[in-house]
Amino acid sequence: MTRLYCPLVVRLGETFDFPDSAARHAQVLRLQPGDPLDLFDGSGAAWRGQIVSMGRQRVQAMAQSTRALSLPVGRTITLAVGIPANERMDWLVEKATELGATRLVPLLTERTVVRLAGERAAKRVVHWQAIAAGACEQSGRDWMPVIEPVCSLNQWLSDSSSIDSEICRMRLSLSPEATPWSSLALGTGQALCAALGPEGGWSPGEEQALQAMGYAAVSLGSSVLRTETAAITVLARWADA
Repeated sequence: MTRLYCPLVVRLGETFDFPDSAARHAQVLRLQPGDPLDLFDGSGAAWRGQIVSMGRQRVQAMAQSTRALSLPVGRTITLAVGIPANERMDWLVEKATELGATRLVPLLTERTVVRLAGERAAKRVVHWQAIAAGACEQSGRDWMPVIEPVCSLNQWLSDSSSIDSEICRMRLSLSPEATPWSSLALGTGQALCAALGPEGGWSPGEEQALQAMGYAAVSLGSSVLRTETAAITVLARWADA
């Protein structure tokens, strides 16, 4: 059965027009009237339905019944990431969504190669949201992660200064003084907020700023991992903790 992300207010038994992204997906898959659908809105609603009509510019569907949602991630996981270059951020968003990240914060840091601002930054966030929607469709996840607007590290630290003290806050670091992951004492169901630097890592000033805000230095091991690899490693290890 085809799964489609459908961020609309849907009423059972009523025909509705698909949003553009879902319509394009249905057209690419060459769906036909009567084909069954599994629909979800990414924030707590899901339905079984079917295609009603297919056109070049318009696709209509009907929700016939609600269905039980997949279980949300047991632990809230926020990743604040120095944006990696090229298509690596796209890959990171896709895999982080599949692995259950609940919030992604794209950061501009001193050593970030990618520079985004204004309309270009806003378009990039929309692009990442579309990638996350596709990852939810593929993986069977019904809950869309929140992807925050692009911001600087200092802005993010200022905005998150009142973060719950019970949340485990860490920054990945290559410092010899960093705590090995294996030494962490993780509470059952504890939420995580992890900060990951870009290709060149954190600057000394950024390390100090993160430390001052309670982000303890944590090491994943002796290997120097790419940003996106480190993100996936954190998510996988946190899920198993």
